[in-house]
Amino acid sequence: MCLGAAILVCMKWSLGALGAVLIFVMGVLIVGGRETPMRMETFTLTSSSFAENESIPELFTCDGANISPELHIAGVPTDAVSLVLLVDDPDIPQVFKEQRGIDDFDHWALFNIPVNTVVIPQGGTAGLAGVNGRGEFEYTGPCPPPDLKPSKHRYIFTLYALDIELALSAGATHDEIRDAMEGHILAEATLIGVYDRSKQE
Repeated sequence: MCLGAAILVCMKWSLGALGAVLIFVMGVLIVGGRETPMRMETFTLTSSSFAENESIPELFTCDGANISPELHIAGVPTDAVSLVLLVDDPDIPQVFKEQRGIDDFDHWALFNIPVNTVVIPQGGTAGLAGVNGRGEFEYTGPCPPPDLKPSKHRYIFTLYALDIELALSAGATHDEIRDAMEGHILAEATLIGVYDRSKQE
């Protein structure tokens, strides 16, 4: 208790103690410039079937069983409500881009994936399926024309964490999904695989 002339001394001691507490707390939160105890897990999309920028095995292409690879999800933001997965090939031949009026080929679309999903199994699915570039409600694998350049294509798997569920029905197109996601993306993760079909001929 602070009385009489001791009030100022007591106040200074109290403020000093408060400052020490604040410094201690900040020291716990920030160690060497890193938010060590508070750091959240990075939002990632990986596969047990292929590594980043490595070749996608034939099993997952039109030269094999044409089934989807196993995917692993980690670090979903705690405030996310749903996930979306889109798979595109931006390296389709220019002639196809001009003929079809597209910039890439849509290989797979899944949306309203539950946020507690940690694995999409090989050949499996999650949430609702959108339509791919072939008009099918499923995955279709790499199948670059071996006689057209470039023969080696990239397949970009992009996972989005959203703060809403999309008010779309199964069979939505990639463009419809992207339009519905606008302004609701909390985090994004990518995984890129490649496939050169000329080597299979």
